Amino acid sequence: FLLIRAYTANGERFADEAIDYLCEQPVRLQTGYSAGNGNTKAAPYWATRQLIEATTSHCTEEKLLQLQEIILNYYTDYEKSYRGRQFRGYPQLILLDAIATSRRTDAINHRLQEWKRKFTSLEWLKPLGQIEHPKSSEAWLVGSPIPEKAADKMTDKQWLKAIARYDYNHVATRFQRTGQIIGGAYDLSTLLERQVKKEPVRFAKLIGRFPDNTNSSYFDAVLRGLAEVELDIETAFIVCQRCHQLPNYPCGRSISWLIRKLVDSPWPEEAFDIVTWYALNDHSPQQESWRTKTSNGQVYCDDILSAGINSTRGSAVSAIAQLIFADKNRASYFQQSLQQIVQDS
Repeated sequence: FLLIRAYTANGERFADEAIDYLCEQPVRLQTGYSAGNGNTKAAPYWATRQLIEATTSHCTEEKLLQLQEIILNYYTDYEKSYRGRQFRGYPQLILLDAIATSRRTDAINHRLQEWKRKFTSLEWLKPLGQIEHPKSSEAWLVGSPIPEKAADKMTDKQWLKAIARYDYNHVATRFQRTGQIIGGAYDLSTLLERQVKKEPVRFAKLIGRFPDNTNSSYFDAVLRGLAEVELDIETAFIVCQRCHQLPNYPCGRSISWLIRKLVDSPWPEEAFDIVTWYALNDHSPQQESWRTKTSNGQVYCDDILSAGINSTRGSAVSAIAQLIFADKNRASYFQQSLQQIVQDS
């Protein structure tokens, strides 16, 4: 993509070289932008189209005929399929239409007329047969709904009120009067995690006042924050117990992470019971995500180790492993559970 954009920036100088580049591998004709999010169907070919516009007024006759031959015979696998029959010819239209008008051959003009008739009838072209330009995308950084400076001054009561107010996950549905997107639970929990690192004891106590129906992102934030500071094991265990008592057990990975980060501490056996429960009973993973394909044919995660340790049961087993390596005497406690763990399908 970057090379095509560079050629386009000085089409007169690089005309023949750029056309050689396209013709070497016809797959390069499909260089552009995503066609998703309602963008025009021409988007995936738009960078190549602009390159052809910039070079075909300046290239030699030999290179022009070479490019013409490549485009006239260019059909993607999708166009050749039954599902893609309606799309057949559209990439050719996008690319042939970019060739300088004064240099179009009869073959090019005939093919253009054929495809314009087809896609005009399908209403894929704008009035007068114009091809729709791709739409630009806009992106915003969605931050915490509460500024960090304000968070430094918030009381416990204010934190509880904010956590109750920002309990939603889908930020796109909430806007300020200015039109700016407001962050939700995930974004505020990221700020909360930073505050927990500053005042771990305070928030270790405050988590006991979170209602059970609080968005789990906030419980996770406290657990993750505590995992990064020096904390007495009694307080850490009380927090783990609190989070383990939540309905539907949403914090297994974060509990396991906290235990794993403090493996050298003298955890009570009740903590081992908690991490063992997640290793044996949590619903995640429900399938082999490392070889399960999505609707577009891609796999969720192509590495079995990454898929495993990023699941809840995998995280818990990893914590158990670290606990044993930190103190070999713990192996006897986990021996029976390990016999079940290794049978996990």
